[in-house]
Amino acid sequence: MKFVIISDIHGDKEGLIELTKAFKKQEYEEVCLLIAGDLGLDPKDVEEELPELRDTFVSIYYVPGNDDPPNLSIKGFQNIDRRFEVIDDVAIIGLGGSPPVDVHTLYNWMDEDRNLYRVLSKCFEDAYRHHPPFTIFLTHCPPRGILDEATFHGRRHIGSQLILNLVRTYTPTIHFFGHVHREGGRVASRKFRGREVKFVNVAIFSHKTPYKALSKRYFVLEFQDGIKIDMNFVVNPYLDINAFVMEYV
Repeated sequence: MKFVIISDIHGDKEGLIELTKAFKKQEYEEVCLLIAGDLGLDPKDVEEELPELRDTFVSIYYVPGNDDPPNLSIKGFQNIDRRFEVIDDVAIIGLGGSPPVDVHTLYNWMDEDRNLYRVLSKCFEDAYRHHPPFTIFLTHCPPRGILDEATFHGRRHIGSQLILNLVRTYTPTIHFFGHVHREGGRVASRKFRGREVKFVNVAIFSHKTPYKALSKRYFVLEFQDGIKIDMNFVVNPYLDINAFVMEYV
């Protein structure tokens, strides 16, 4: 099983079509798509315009982002927000939304929400009863102080202390997230209680942002003799140089 991870789609259906084409050309037997929030997709549009997405990936798991409605439901996609799944001995625990920054968005929660911490703790504990060799924590928001430095309205860290506390306590194998676009594509490692946790900011997939020169990014994860993570970009190979500049720069 391979995992493809993206985040911050922001309604970029054209990019998803390109991603589908890229993986249709590769002879992977089973590829699972993970989406770390801010899909920005209309469920009806997905059904009508992206039918091959569900055929290309054996399963699609997502968490809503802060710009998505928390009850977002898309046919053929599995919302893993505040839930867990075990796939081929890999446990996946999800958390959507984010704490508010300056203004409230569609899906916010507070770092001080003890009930939310208890719900996610139970997800980890129930998942660990399956004794998975690898654990993925899939969130929209980064943990506080790790790949979370934003520059809008001044340079500052906007990650979640609640998420950091969960990582410190349950030490997942790898933590994927998005939300902070300028930190996208970066990988970090930290040790908690003697165990190493890898952190990957997978933003940003959409090219409809100020960071569009770094858009169309996706990661491929394999658990084979350890952890292998590769980063790549979906770029239309038929664009001439002028069209490329207009599209991506």
